[in-house]
Formats: sequence, structure tokens, C-alpha cells
Amino acid sequence: MNVARIVCKCAWGKVTPPNESDASELPVWTFVHDQLSWSRPAQGQVKDASVSVEELVNYDEFLIGNYPHKGEEEDAEQNKRLY
Repeated sequence: MNVARIVCKCAWGKVTPPNESDASELPVWTFVHDQLSWSRPAQGQVKDASVSVEELVNYDEFLIGNYPHKGEEEDAEQNKRLY
């Protein structure tokens, strides 16, 4: 496992649905926990108090969910390079 993949699995943030005015129509992941952690942070550890712990997604989960790299999708090969 390379360093970038480790960081992706330890960086926690929230996903904002795509904006109607956004031409790419992709959700946005925003970093909300200022320390890397293998496990989901507790509510008191999140720098943005308005974000609930249940909303937290690590960056690796976000990439896999929004840029699938397996299967028959036409963008699968391009998305695979993101990892």
C-alpha cells in the first residue's frame, strides 16, 4: 500500500451533494477532521461542530463511491488512475 492510499483511508470529511449550478454534477468531499485517523473520529474531535459523525466519509470511500474503477463503465480505466 502506498503512502497516498494510506492518507486517503485516514482523511475524514463530509460529502456535499452536487450543486445544480455545477456543470460537472459531481459531489464534493471536504476535509473536516484535522488529524489523520484509521478510525472514524468522535463527535468532539471534528473541527466543524455542525457535521455529525455519521456523515463522515474517508477520502478513499468517497473516491470508490464516486469514481468506480471496476466493472464495465467507460470511465473505469481513467478512474483507476485516480487510485
